[in-house]
Amino acid sequence: MLIFILFSLSFSLSAKEQFLEIISYNVQNLLDAKHDDGNEDYEFLPIGHPLKKSGCKKQSKTKRVKCKKLDWTEESVNLKISQIKKAIAKPDILAVLEIENNIVAKKLATELGLLNYVISEGQDFRGIKTALFYRDGKILRKREIPIKNSRSILEVKIDFLQEGPLTFFVNHWPSQSHSSTARESVAKLLLKRVDELPKEKIVILGDFNLDPRLETNSLFENKKFIDVSPRYLSIQGPIFLFPKENGLDLTEY
Repeated sequence: MLIFILFSLSFSLSAKEQFLEIISYNVQNLLDAKHDDGNEDYEFLPIGHPLKKSGCKKQSKTKRVKCKKLDWTEESVNLKISQIKKAIAKPDILAVLEIENNIVAKKLATELGLLNYVISEGQDFRGIKTALFYRDGKILRKREIPIKNSRSILEVKIDFLQEGPLTFFVNHWPSQSHSSTARESVAKLLLKRVDELPKEKIVILGDFNLDPRLETNSLFENKKFIDVSPRYLSIQGPIFLFPKENGLDLTEY
């Protein structure tokens, strides 16, 4: 899980003592407890759901046991949302990765007091999307950059009045189960779009699923942007949680 926040070089977070608190957070499978047609969301259903057993049989052998055992109920959803609130408090802008639909988005928005949000349409096989929540502002533009066999990049331009308009790109790139070439191709698509917006103040954030110790990427080598994430980390650079180091298998996400 790699979280970056990049700003264009011309961008300043503060203006006459006004500032915006921006957070990017991979909430790791914030799904509702219902089945959506076409989505492989069987793991995140209550044990008593009529599709749970047959749906879990469709999973790979390694995932099948976990799928059958997880009792994902409305109480589970509400607990997860309350834990997210504890983790992030009340930012002005929140980019959320791995959120399923408007049902859980509305619940999260209400819990956080960030009632304005935009959710993507492009999703993965589980129905997972990205979203951008914000406290105040006016949407000037909303579009998506489609990514083959992966989640789209959500582009949102918001006018924040005193701070002026900002353009956000919310990313959730192909996982480590894909080659670095897959992530590089996404970077090139994103940079191509950024080049079309030379006069806009840009914030690029999300989960990029890459490790600079193992691969290079043109987005992070681009001199137009500043990676601010190291300022808030105890170590330099992004964080990647290797499965062998923490017992988690993140390669599928």
